[in-house]
Amino acid sequence: MIRYVTMTLDYFAAFILALILVSCALEKRKTPLLRIYMHMASFCTAALLLEGASYTVSLAGDPGTDRLQWIMCIIAVICGYVLAFAYTCYVEKLVGLEHRICRALARVLIAAGVVAAVVILAGSRHGWFFTVENGTFIPGRFFAGIFAYDIIACAVGICMIFKYSGRLAGQDIAALLSMPLLIFVSGVLQYCGFGMMLGLFLLCGVSLFIIYLMIQTDRNRQIAEQEKKLVDMNVSLMLTQIQPHFLYNSLSSIRRMIRIDPEVAETAVENFSLYLRQNLESMNRVEPVSFAVEMNHVREYLYLENLRFGDRLSVEYDLGCEDFVLPSLSLQPVVENAVKHGVLQKEQGGCVRIRTRRDGRNVILTVEDDGVGFCPDTVSNDGRMHIGLENVKKRIEIQCQGTVRIESEIGVGTTVTMTIPLV
Repeated sequence: MIRYVTMTLDYFAAFILALILVSCALEKRKTPLLRIYMHMASFCTAALLLEGASYTVSLAGDPGTDRLQWIMCIIAVICGYVLAFAYTCYVEKLVGLEHRICRALARVLIAAGVVAAVVILAGSRHGWFFTVENGTFIPGRFFAGIFAYDIIACAVGICMIFKYSGRLAGQDIAALLSMPLLIFVSGVLQYCGFGMMLGLFLLCGVSLFIIYLMIQTDRNRQIAEQEKKLVDMNVSLMLTQIQPHFLYNSLSSIRRMIRIDPEVAETAVENFSLYLRQNLESMNRVEPVSFAVEMNHVREYLYLENLRFGDRLSVEYDLGCEDFVLPSLSLQPVVENAVKHGVLQKEQGGCVRIRTRRDGRNVILTVEDDGVGFCPDTVSNDGRMHIGLENVKKRIEIQCQGTVRIESEIGVGTTVTMTIPLV
C-alpha cells in the first residue's frame, strides 16, 4: 500500500514540476537564476519518474526486472547529486557571490560529485549500498552513505545562506532552507523504515515548488518592474546621447566635406543617419542586442568623430570574443566618454582601445584611453560626465547580471571594464 501511494505521489509531483518547467520555458527573458532553477526542476522530475517507474516495476513482482530496477535506482541517485549541486549554484547566484569563488567551489563540488557517483556505482554492484531482489529494494550496510554528497552540498548552501543572509529577503531564506530541511525529514523517514528511496525526490519536489512560489514569482515581478525602468532609462540615455552640439558639429563636418571630398561626405551622411536611427530604435528596446550590433553603432560614432578630429583621435580594436549580448546603447556612451572626456582633452589627442576576451563563463569588455584621466573619488560630484556611465552600469546589472568597474589615474588615462556573463 505504501509503495502504491508513494508511486502515485511521485508521478503527480513529476507532473506538477513538468508544468512549472513549461511555464519557465515560456518566460520571455530567462535570467541565469531561472536557468539554474530549470536545471534543478528537470533533474528532480527525471528522478521522480525513475523512482515512480521503479515502484511500478517492483509492484509487478517480476524477478527478471531486478537489473532494470537497479539501473533506475542508480540513475535516480545520480540525478539527486546533480540536483544538490544545482541547488548550491542557485544559492550562490541568489546571494551574489564573486565569480572566482563560484568557479572554485563549483570545481570542488563537481569533483566530489563524480567521486561519489563512481563509489555508489561500484559499491552497489557489491551490495554495499542497496540491492534489488525479486523486485524488492533492499538497503545495504552502507546505505546512508548514498546521501553523503547531498548532505555536503546542502551544508555548503546553508552556510552561504546564513553568511549572506543580509542579502536575502526573509521569504527567500525560508524557501532556500526548505530543501535541506525536507531532505533531513526524508532521512528520518528512511531511518524509521519508510520506503525505498525515503521519498527524497518527492520532498525535493515540494521544496522546488516552494522556491518557485516564493522566489521565482517574486523575481518575475521584479523583472516586469525593471523592464519599465529600462525603457525609461533608454529614453533618458538616448536624449543625452543625441546632443545638439554633436549634431551641429557632425553636420558642419559633413558640409565641409561636400566641398572637399563628396564621396567621403556621402559616406559620412550614411553613417550619421545610421547613428541617429540606432539611437531612436533604442528608445523602446528592452532586450539585449548582439555585440556586433552595438559595435556597428560605435564604429558609426567614431567615424563621425574621426571626420572632425582627424589624427588627434586613433582607435585600436582587439576583439577576441564577439559572440555575446549586452544592453543596447551600453558600449557607445563609454566610448564617447573616453573620446570627449579623455583623449580629446589633451592637445595632442590620444588613443581609445576596445578589447574583448572570454574568461570562463564571462566576457570581459574593456574600453581604455590614454587621456587626461580623473580622480575616481570625485565621480559622484562630476555631474554630466558620468551620467551615461551610471546609466550603463545599472542596465548591465539589471539586464545581464554583469558588473562595470571604472579605474582612472590623472595624467595616465581611464579604463572601464565590463564583466558580462555568457547566456
